[in-house]
Amino acid sequence: MPSKIAQKHAKSSIKSAPKPTPKDINASDLDKDFASTQSSLESKNPTSTQNPSNAQKPSPTKTTKPLKPQDTLRSTKSTIQTLNQMSAKSFAQNLPQNLSQNLSNEARERSLHGLTNLATQLFENREDAFDKLYDMFVNQHIDSSQNIILSTSFDGLFFAHNLAHKLNSKLDLLFSAPIFAPMNDECEIASVSENMDIVLNEELIDSFDITLDYVYGEARRTYDEVLLPRIYKFRKGATLSDLSQKDVFLIDQGVESGITMSLAIKTCIQKKAKSIFILAPVISRDVAELLKSQSDMLICVASIDYFVSTEHYYKELKSLSEEEVLKIMSAHTKADKPEKSKESI
Repeated sequence: MPSKIAQKHAKSSIKSAPKPTPKDINASDLDKDFASTQSSLESKNPTSTQNPSNAQKPSPTKTTKPLKPQDTLRSTKSTIQTLNQMSAKSFAQNLPQNLSQNLSNEARERSLHGLTNLATQLFENREDAFDKLYDMFVNQHIDSSQNIILSTSFDGLFFAHNLAHKLNSKLDLLFSAPIFAPMNDECEIASVSENMDIVLNEELIDSFDITLDYVYGEARRTYDEVLLPRIYKFRKGATLSDLSQKDVFLIDQGVESGITMSLAIKTCIQKKAKSIFILAPVISRDVAELLKSQSDMLICVASIDYFVSTEHYYKELKSLSEEEVLKIMSAHTKADKPEKSKESI
């Protein structure tokens, strides 16, 4: 972020304190200081010198047995548990009522989107993830007769294919590709779709002083070298299906940064879709909040606060082969309705 980079290059205004200069110390000086300190203490507390019996007697030294490692660990755990209970109780007692209500509402809102903790291996495989996602979808009672299922990635085709079969709907794949920063093929700064829609990561672009001429030039090159060949290979050169006045269900196996899904939303809007629904088994919570504001509804099994990667939440997750992608696409391009594609992948 630009702010972080500015902070990184900002000069610190804190000056270090000067180091003290060591002085020569001799024994006579120490004796004088000790005598002076002792006389000062006696003048402030004369009773201690005049009546030695009133002086406080040192307490007898108590001998204790050394603690065993397991005793120390048990004592430490007990102390931590007690402190946690005291902290929680103190926090609850001092929490204003309106703030407590807000926290309860936020917790209820989070529960609508599944888990929020750092979970791992939420799904056995794609079949397990789809079954759980479809259960969430059915519970929403969405009534739609004019709809289309749109996958936002090759791997998302598995979910799109099965949902299209369940709803007896048409399926298509929105082709898109990332645009990377100069001299860094791992830093995604934008994304372009087959409709030539572009979504920018403005923070990264501003941070690296990347010009828009570079972004649009790379978008055109990516379209010609990456997207067009995919369109001819997997859709036989046909354009994206008509989305006008359709309820579009955007689906993928997971949403990480949200750039690809935001790009799909932009394309749907440009193609005059009636409504936009987002479906994904797992999604970053921050991204979920953003996409909710851009769509009509977001349905997911789990929204994660500290998102790792999509693969992290699947016990088994293999990319679809080119043959599987061609099989799904060819089955759904033969007819408007996928009656001929009832076989699951």
